[in-house]
Amino acid sequence: MSEAQHDTALSTRQPMAIGTRGIQITTHDELYRFAGAVCKSDFCPKDFRNDQGSTMVALEFSLELGIPMLQGLQNIAVVNGRASVWGDLMLALVESSGLQEDFFEDFEGRAYDDDYKAICISKRRGRTRATTSQYSVQDAKIAKLWGKQGPWQTNPKRMLQMRARAFCLRDTYADVLRGLYSREEAEDAIDLIAGPQGYTADRAAQNALPPEITQQL
Repeated sequence: MSEAQHDTALSTRQPMAIGTRGIQITTHDELYRFAGAVCKSDFCPKDFRNDQGSTMVALEFSLELGIPMLQGLQNIAVVNGRASVWGDLMLALVESSGLQEDFFEDFEGRAYDDDYKAICISKRRGRTRATTSQYSVQDAKIAKLWGKQGPWQTNPKRMLQMRARAFCLRDTYADVLRGLYSREEAEDAIDLIAGPQGYTADRAAQNALPPEITQQL
């Protein structure tokens, strides 16, 4: 298609409506066009930058979750080919569902001893008991996460909190989250590859693991 033909095609398209809550997408073509504009902007997260197809899927995923598209784009991450959301958005989805009656988070123990733990309690409307999840420093050590390079070193308290929260919310509101994992969990997951001598991780994952785990694999 020549440049003139392309300009003519664009001029025949219906303009996208803008309401009080932003652009109103009604067709696949409008979504694709909007994704093309977003992915070229500095506002677009680097994971989706200049990738119109992935940006469109992320925007569609936001619509399915019932959140504003650009909010979803800022809070959705693709880790190992699987969509995940930040822990704060996971809580927002649950709260906006109207199913959560009460919510509480706290820490117990002396900071960073093995028994130091994050606690998350959520009470679902219509149930007689609340769901309680805990995640301790000892749990993180068993999972080989404690001291791992990245946020487990720079902000371990927050990571304990997000792990307890994700477990609690996924157990209590499976119908709302529909299998969604928090980004904090997804980034710590390792895809194992089956081989003739057992399971192993890819080279990138092995480089991020403590030496003792690499030797076990």
